[in-house]
Amino acid sequence: GGAVHSCRGGCGMLCVRGRRVWACAWACASAADGRAEGGEGAGGAMKKSKKLTRAEKEAASREAKLGGGGASSDPSTAKEPPISVDLSRHLQVDLSIPGLRLVHSDPPVFTVDRLFSDEECDRYRETALNSEESDDAVQVASATFGGGATASNRQSTTWYLKYKASRELVRAALKLLPEITVQQCEEPQVVRYEMGDFFSWHEDKVPPTSLENGGQRLATLLVYLNDVSESGGGATTFKDYPIKVVPKKGSALLFFPAFRDGEPDGRTVHAGAPAFEAKWIAQMWIHEKAYTPVIPPGNTHEDFVRVGSISVPLQS
Repeated sequence: GGAVHSCRGGCGMLCVRGRRVWACAWACASAADGRAEGGEGAGGAMKKSKKLTRAEKEAASREAKLGGGGASSDPSTAKEPPISVDLSRHLQVDLSIPGLRLVHSDPPVFTVDRLFSDEECDRYRETALNSEESDDAVQVASATFGGGATASNRQSTTWYLKYKASRELVRAALKLLPEITVQQCEEPQVVRYEMGDFFSWHEDKVPPTSLENGGQRLATLLVYLNDVSESGGGATTFKDYPIKVVPKKGSALLFFPAFRDGEPDGRTVHAGAPAFEAKWIAQMWIHEKAYTPVIPPGNTHEDFVRVGSISVPLQS
């Protein structure tokens, strides 16, 4: 798309140039000199605006908001610079992914707008809820490496999904993290937090006694499957940094519980705040080496390759 500029007609809304698309609509220009739609605006003779598609509106919004800054009133400075972050000690990230935002640089924390569509979010929730009628998911206690779920550190419901039922999540990980292969992906999960559920401060690292399967977790990819209001709780927060991510349907959170050499990064301690509304997430961890799935029964990385529509290499 073209560069994003503020409207010269005076309405202050955003315009996208280079594709002859004006997000400000025609009203501001026609109002400037009292002419009807289709006449001359404040900037001289202009062609009638075409209606923006949803994709064009989202593209204009991403251009304007990337990096947390608003659009500049000066057209020469309105375009945001590309993301710049040092990932030399972490898995590399494709910084050209649409909707990718750098929330914190050190440790690196990213969000991604609209990684999942509404329909995909709904299907993941349905897959979990229908686990008794299908072998694509299995419900388990929401355990952690820290000794299992207890009333003091976690309260939620977890389903493990087969890779073939989680194609969108696996594909997203492969696109965001171009260095990895499918075999490094841990079993995908869907987690539901109901009224009062929470996950207190914790790290996603694997303890030394459990490193034989895949080694350390290098990346956490989490997708919010429903909207939660600001007052609805359930935000993901980081203990040592002012980072608060409010669940937004289809958006994702990406961070790194360990460096690429397997050394855990203690700065990534985070929590799921108590929920006052239902909160659903899909999540998956990426290991430093090939990981062998153990749940649900019969779950294999090869099933993703057979069912998926893209060719994904598997390492022996």
